[in-house]
Parts: sequence; structure tokens; C-alpha cells
Amino acid sequence: MQDDYASLVLMYSMSPVPRVLDRSTYLCAGGSLFCGEIPSNFNLSLGLSLFTGVDTMCYTSFNEWVFVNPMQAVFGVIASGIALDPTNLIPLACAAEVIAPAQCLAFLVSVSDFVSTYFPTSSLQAYRSRATFVEADVIATSVGIMQYVRHVPTNRIELFHQVLFDPTDATMMYTSYALASVEMPLNVATYLRGLCQYVSFVLAAIALVAGLYTLANGCTSEGYNLFEVNRVGGLTWIGRPLLLVRSVTALCILSTATLQLHKNGITTQLIASREDVSSVVNNVIKILAASELGWLVYIFDDVCMAWTRQYSASYTAKTATTAWFIAVLLSFTSPVSHSASIQRSCEIVVMDFEMVCHSGVVAIGSVDRLRLLVGIAVGGSILMYVLDRAWHVLPPLNERDSCLVSCSAKYLFERRGWVYDRVYYLDFASAALTGLLVCTFQGDYYVFDIKTWRML
Repeated sequence: MQDDYASLVLMYSMSPVPRVLDRSTYLCAGGSLFCGEIPSNFNLSLGLSLFTGVDTMCYTSFNEWVFVNPMQAVFGVIASGIALDPTNLIPLACAAEVIAPAQCLAFLVSVSDFVSTYFPTSSLQAYRSRATFVEADVIATSVGIMQYVRHVPTNRIELFHQVLFDPTDATMMYTSYALASVEMPLNVATYLRGLCQYVSFVLAAIALVAGLYTLANGCTSEGYNLFEVNRVGGLTWIGRPLLLVRSVTALCILSTATLQLHKNGITTQLIASREDVSSVVNNVIKILAASELGWLVYIFDDVCMAWTRQYSASYTAKTATTAWFIAVLLSFTSPVSHSASIQRSCEIVVMDFEMVCHSGVVAIGSVDRLRLLVGIAVGGSILMYVLDRAWHVLPPLNERDSCLVSCSAKYLFERRGWVYDRVYYLDFASAALTGLLVCTFQGDYYVFDIKTWRML
């Protein structure tokens, strides 16, 4: 069964359009109630426009897609009754698919065959019977699909609305059950992963720009400054809020135990170790993951630079290194472990109608470890600053203030050989790290400041 489930033929996405919206009669003019008409109406053969949502961008021609996953596909085939009559219902369901109808046929045939093989007909009929009550409840609440459409013969904008499970449009029965996974509130990890990928991409782009400037200038850039890509470049180009989200993501990962679902023949079991990588790779991953604690250190140190000032360059590097070392030590000597408790308890919600049961709890996260890591980052920064301040006294910087250089660049960049007559000079690569993109043309310097979005 597991092998057949893993080999299901799936579509990457579906683009269903209700049968009433004839492609030759209507054009799509938008899908959000919060927005006006999109600038360019498009043919419905491309699908529907993005539905109403707080994050939906206005005046764009992006389409609404249903991203398919195996569990969702099996559920939809069972609930819609396709498995009971695949010969007639599969072509009917794929009649709503406007982009890849042939792939839709192969997809639903594969899923329907799987369901028919492993579910008895009596169970499928019982599930379908329950589904009809769900459909009636949804129809009663008028939950449905909304689009602005332009009626081509009259050139008039109309508001189209069709309830889910509309009995007059059997083509939309299957996709009415296909809830888009991105609409589920439990998928915050997907967005956090995307944000982390964005941060990594921007940092790589900053490093590339700084490297190109260094090569273009004959490697005359200040080498020490290039080690501040994360601390200066990240805070300048990405900003504290997004880096804080990445930091919280890293803290959650470091505070979570490893627990994987392992396939063993036809059964599955939970194991507390990684079987997909070697022990060496796993250890390297732990060390690299521990370094992510540095983002919280960078943010806290950057906020405190208004007070630490000339001491920042002296203690911040020590703080980040110490926090990384302690996090690595904790990962190896005292890793987070999962806990499980089995205790069946049931509660009657509605007499003779509904009963909710709980079999137990499996916990993989540790709030105590999360607090400890935050304490290491914040407390370590404070302790290092106090020790550094007590160890030696540094005079204030004797330089003119500049509105173009960020606070972190002012106190963390190398100063020896770059200050003349109380003016701090920057090479092109270091300027790029602090948000200043420089180019020369006919002997003139043109500087674009990404912090203020101005050309100087």
C-alpha cells in the first residue's frame, strides 16, 4: 500500500474554472473584493484570478491555483464519489481543468484506482453519504467562488459568485474538496523557510557585489570589512525585522528534537535519529545550525550600539563566537529529546452525535531550551560588554559624523589607514555592504543609497 501511495500520479497544480464562465463569452477582470479591476483582463482559459485575501496583491494578473498533495487528492476522490463511478465522474471533474486536462485524467485515474483497491465499496458509500451532509451545510452558508468578469458581448463588468458544491455544476464537485494547502494556518513553516531562503539569497548577492567591486578595484578593498557581510550587510540590506524572524526560526529548530517517521517494510515507526544522512554530515549540520544563533546576537548588539559605541568592535565578535560555541556544545552534550505519553481520554461533545477522543501527546519542542538560547545570546552580549569595558578604556571615535554610513558600519569597519583629517574613507566593496552602490562615469562618482532610495 505504501509503495502504491508513493507512486501515485499527481498534478503539480490544478486550475479549475466553473462551467458557467464560458471562455468565449467572459474575460477575467479580477478575483479580490478588496481590489478594483485588473489593468489587463485575461482569458479564463488561463484559470481564475487570485481570490480575496489580506495578502492578495491588487492589480496583478496572477492566477489562483490548487496545489495538489497525495492526502488531499485521496480525500477529494473519496468525498466527491469519484471512486464509486470513475468512468463517468473523472471526465466530468476534468472538464473544469483549463490548463492541463489530459494530465488531470491520468491523475484522477491513478488516485481512483488506488482508492478502489484499498477501500471497500461499503466504506466508500458510507463516506460519500457523510459528505453529502457536509455539502449541504456549505451550500447553506453560501461559501463559494467569486470573480469579477467582463461580459464580452456587452463589455460590462459583472460580479460572478458560485457556491461550492453547486448541484448545477458537477464539474466543480471534486475541486470544491481540494483545499489549497497554502490556505491552511498550520503551514507557517513553509513561509518561514521561504523567508530564510530569501535572506540567504540576499546575503549571497551582497557578497557577490562586494567581491566584484574588490576584483574591479584590483583587490584594494579592506579585507577585514568583507567579514562583516552578515553583521553589516545583512542588517543594512535586509533589516532587523526579517532577520529577527530568521533568528526565531533558528531558535525553534535548535529547540526541537529530531523525530522522523521511518518506513520499515509495510509498517512505520518513529526514530530519534537521522537515517537519511551519515553521522559526519549530521554533525556538520548541527554545527552550522548552531551558528544561526548569531542572528539574535547581531540584532541585539546592533540595537545596543547606541550605547556601546567604540566598544562594539571589541566585544561583538567575541559574543557571537562564544554563543556559537555554547550552542554547539549543547547540541552535542545535551540534545533536545522528545517525550510521549499515552493516555486515552474521551469527551462527549453532543450526546448520541459526537465524541472527541485523545490518545496521547508527543512533544518534540523544549520551551526551556528556547529560553536558554535566548539567555545565552542576550546575556552573553551584556556580559562580554561589561568585561570588555572593565578590561580597558577606549576613547570615542574622533571622526566627523556621516548620514550615509550605518551605525554598524561606523563602529565595526576597520579604521586603520582609512581615516584622514577626521574623515573616514570607504572603498567601493565596503560601501556596498553599508548600502551604498557606487559607479563612476566620466570622472564623476554616482552613489545610490538603498537606505534612503536616493541617488547622490
